[in-house]
Amino acid sequence: MSESIESEVNEPRDGYKQVQLGPKEFSIPEEWRVRTVAEVTENLDRQREPIKSSNRENGDVPYYGATGQIDSVSGHIFDEKLVLIGEDGADWSPFGGTAYIIEGKSWVNNHVHVLRATDVVEEYLAYFFEYVDMRHVISGTNRGKLNQGELNSFPVLTPPIPEQQRIAAVLSILTEEIDQTERLIETAEELKQGFFQDIYLSPEHGATTTKKPKNVPDNWDVKKLDELCEIGGGSTPKRSNPEYWNGDTPWCSPKEFDKRGIIEETEDQVTQEGINEAPLTIYPANSTLVPVRSNVIKRRLPIGKITIPSTINQDLKALVPDEEQIDPEYLFQVLHYNSERIRLTCRKSGTTIDSIDTTALSKYEIMVPELQKQRYFSQILSTIDKKIKLEEHHKQKLEELRRGLMQDLLTGAVRTPTGLLD
Repeated sequence: MSESIESEVNEPRDGYKQVQLGPKEFSIPEEWRVRTVAEVTENLDRQREPIKSSNRENGDVPYYGATGQIDSVSGHIFDEKLVLIGEDGADWSPFGGTAYIIEGKSWVNNHVHVLRATDVVEEYLAYFFEYVDMRHVISGTNRGKLNQGELNSFPVLTPPIPEQQRIAAVLSILTEEIDQTERLIETAEELKQGFFQDIYLSPEHGATTTKKPKNVPDNWDVKKLDELCEIGGGSTPKRSNPEYWNGDTPWCSPKEFDKRGIIEETEDQVTQEGINEAPLTIYPANSTLVPVRSNVIKRRLPIGKITIPSTINQDLKALVPDEEQIDPEYLFQVLHYNSERIRLTCRKSGTTIDSIDTTALSKYEIMVPELQKQRYFSQILSTIDKKIKLEEHHKQKLEELRRGLMQDLLTGAVRTPTGLLD
């Protein structure tokens, strides 16, 4: 549950009563009841049947597991509206998304509980499971497991059915808008990927050949990164000396990287004394950053771009573009798009932590059109990125609003008007 909901209630307001929900006591409307999952649903776990991936026959029936659909098969077990909640390997924390609704023909494996609503609105129950904290009833230390007995006895705050319907309707509006925003983001991402595939046609796996690949236009060059950039490193001033930290100059490390790679601020800042002691180089805004030592390199290679002059730590390399040859945004976009190829080409496997071979990185080749065309491409891609960023911000605000409404509506702190669905 959210922090404010987990606070204990001392005195209920008029028309409210105190009830026990898990380890905490809360105030809910007097006409609401606390019922167990077994009292409002029928558990259909006995009908579940897992199918090994090698034995699944291709079809158009969704095959569900702990966190959602994992495949499509032929045949079905169920053909109705059901609430599923993860049995193992799920996230039972507040807003962890452990519960979801399915409808129509389906096949369900044995990693997710199956509930048929008997005296509760399916959407209301799914939202309640999403909102409530169930971690105190989870057994096991690794994957975790929600036993059927614990689920069946788990308490559910249940308003009258009409109010459940109104609560579900309000939350569904926001959920649909969030889903629609996510679809817009996905469409923009696909547009960007398609643009790269159609226009950039990067050399296969970053091959470092002196012959121009067949897919490179005649008026484009293929150049190594060290021909286009100054590549530099960084370090960490002594943490034990407070005079080196909490200054005015950003100090960047791999932890600053997000999905987009745009670094607008850093968690740490260094002083001039720290810069002198390390020593550190202040790299200009629009430099591209590449992690060369990080656990994340086992799975992916995040590429970053600083929007402010910054120093960096020893786990990063900064690529400062020669702007007479390459547009800074073009360099960032090309490396961001080719990040997986760079990782596969330049990765060194260490005993404790993976790293990037900086020599191989410096010799990695990219296609370089004339500057005017680079800037044209950069403008298109930057426009798409700005659209994605706006939609992600909008989605974040919607999710915050939805969480706040779930907290208020699912505990009765705010009541829905009776004529809402008329």
